[in-house]
Amino acid sequence: MLVGWITRFIQNCRSMKENRSKGELTASEFGKAELIIFRIVQKETFQGEDNKKLKFPSVYKDEDGLLRVKTKIIYRKDTENFRKPVLLLSEHEVVSRWISFHHEKNSHCGVQTLINNL
Repeated sequence: MLVGWITRFIQNCRSMKENRSKGELTASEFGKAELIIFRIVQKETFQGEDNKKLKFPSVYKDEDGLLRVKTKIIYRKDTENFRKPVLLLSEHEVVSRWISFHHEKNSHCGVQTLINNL
């Protein structure tokens, strides 16, 4: 959420006074903030394209510059994020805290429920 506010501040500084955004963050601003966080995590995790973890044919870079994984359900009529999830390693501190947050938020649910929620 903080990244969303920072991004809005930067955008507002670059805009004319009458074009500035006000009020609560919008869904698109949350989406942009999420993409920024994903890029930072991937940049810190995968220091180069020649990383051994990226040698699988199912890993590719999307139009936003994010590494994604093609799953077996690629032809299913569902959201892009469900069919082709963003590649994030659980060893990264941000990802680890994100998993812990959702685990606690969902009353310490089991592994399968947590994976479905994430």
